[in-house]
Parts: sequence; C-alpha cells; structure tokens
Amino acid sequence: MKRPLDEALDWIAENSVLRNGVDWVTLRQSALVLAEQTESPVGAYRAIRFVLERLGDVHGGLLPPAEVGWFQKGTARGMVRGHGLSVIHPERVVVHLDADGPATRSGVLVGDVVEAVNGQTPVKAGQAPLVDLGQDTGVELTLRREHQAQPMIVTLESDLYTVTETPRGQRLDANIGYVNVPSALRATAQSYVNQAHQIIQALDHEVTGGWVVDLRHNLGGDLYMMIAGLGPLLGEGEVGGLVNASGIRRPWVYRNGSAFLGSSRRASTNKPYCLKNPAPNVAILTSRLTASAGEAIVMAFRGSFRTRSFGELTAGVPTGLENKKLSDGSLLRLSTTLFSDRTG
Repeated sequence: MKRPLDEALDWIAENSVLRNGVDWVTLRQSALVLAEQTESPVGAYRAIRFVLERLGDVHGGLLPPAEVGWFQKGTARGMVRGHGLSVIHPERVVVHLDADGPATRSGVLVGDVVEAVNGQTPVKAGQAPLVDLGQDTGVELTLRREHQAQPMIVTLESDLYTVTETPRGQRLDANIGYVNVPSALRATAQSYVNQAHQIIQALDHEVTGGWVVDLRHNLGGDLYMMIAGLGPLLGEGEVGGLVNASGIRRPWVYRNGSAFLGSSRRASTNKPYCLKNPAPNVAILTSRLTASAGEAIVMAFRGSFRTRSFGELTAGVPTGLENKKLSDGSLLRLSTTLFSDRTG
C-alpha cells in the first residue's frame, strides 16, 4: 500500500490543472525532503500543503482525518463549519453574515469594523480578500460599531450550522429585474433552483428592460444549482464548461429547467420558466468575494453580447475541485479543472 504522501503526490501529478506551471520533478523531491523533517503524518501533511502552495492552488487544500467527518456530515446536511461571517480585507469591515451562524447569534452586524482578532491587528487570510479569523474553535473579535462610543468584544465559537440562503429578487426602476444569487449548497438544491425560477417569473413583464444578477456575496458552492436557477437568463444550450489537465473539455448545458455537465443532469426545477423576451440584456455585479462557482456563473454569462459585468475583480479561483480520500483517512481537495466560457 502506498504511503498517503505518495498517494497524494501521484494524484496531484496526474490531475492538477496547474501542474504545467512548475518543475514537477524538483517540486516532488522538495516535498519528500520536507516530509522527512517531521515525523509522519504531520510531515506528510506539511509536504502536501507545500506542494499545493507552490502550484498556486489556493482553492485546494487538505483536511486531516479528524476534520473529514464534520466536513462530509455538513456537506450532506447543507451545513458548514465556521464563525458565520466574512470580513473584507484591508477595510476590516463585516460584509456578510450567515443567518444561522455564530456571528449572527452573537449580535454581530454587517458594517461592524473589526479592530482586533484575539487582541492582535487583523491580517489577511492568505490569498483570500478576507481577514484571517484563524482555525481555532474560538476567536475573540474587538468590534467598532457606528454611533457607539466604545468598542465591543465578542467571542465566537466555530460551529456547524445550516445555510439556507436562496435567491432573492425585486423590481428596480426603469423596469429592471434584480436577482441576488447567494452561495449554493447541494442539500438545498431543489428549493434554491425553484426559488430562482419563481423570482424570475414574478419579475418578468412584457416591458422588462433588462436584468441585474448580483453575485457580489457569492462565495461559490454548487455550480449546477446556479446554472439551473439562472437558466432563463442564461438561455438554452451550452453556457460554458470545464477543461481538465489533459485539455479535455466537458460543457455546461442549460435545457428546460435543468443543468447538465455533458450529458449528466446535475440540478433541475420541476416548474421551469421561460422568459417572455428571450436573450435579455443582463448586468452582472461582482466583488472581491465572488469566488469559485460564483466566478463560473460570471463566465457562463460571458460570450453573450447582451451581457456586461460591473464591480470589482473577482477572487481569482476559476477552478473546479475534486476530492480524494487518502489511505489514512485524510481528504485532499485539488483543482482539477479550469472554467471556460461558452466560446470555449
């Protein structure tokens, strides 16, 4: 049986979509040397993370066995583990709260400014445009709130909580339909896709002048739920695709309420809606928080001459992940595909 480190390195060499950007022979040897400096399995995990860092795979990662259980449990139940907030860096402002997360339960508000994390000046979380809240179970935040003279201290415990966000919408001036598209978790697939179609149908009038799709707080999740939900605005047919390390492309397709990867149906609604006026003008709103599957949706709209994007540059992780369970029970998450738009 292969050692977990050898398993990981072999799988990365074969499947990483970023592998051609490095001297793999040298990188592998460096990883083996690094692993020998610390007793297994800590040394092996350190070496695997070193390889991912050198590849520039900021989307990938490694979960040790103790964390795999809660990750899989949470994924199956539509739950995530964390503190339940996003704090943008360098502004240090709370820009997003999960409704059922620890931060919301502790009274944190959007707009609060984080002055300190565990008594220290907030720092950036690696490549992400967020403040690093650490991996510990507990984190102490010193918050400054508008119109409040004194800072407040809040302690948050990292916990599993349910994410139930679904798309929201409203009609803007000048007969514009607005759809806010949050991150998507597989466990909420049916309600998410159905809600998107219901919103679009409710906002769609004969005189609708165009649409705004807001992805500014979309951190990713299940891409196919988003494609199925936004299908009436994307239009029928191929809207993008995934390209693997060997250059093989599999298309994303929207058809009659369903999203497909190639010929495989991945998400659908049982009550699909078709726009009164197909091929509408669409404005896409993005931010530094728009990541992963959120960026894939940006690319799915790209290529249509009726679509324009507005806002900040996105997070820069336009890759699809695959998971590999290693023999010691750890879980390797690797970027194995790149997103492509509908033009290929």
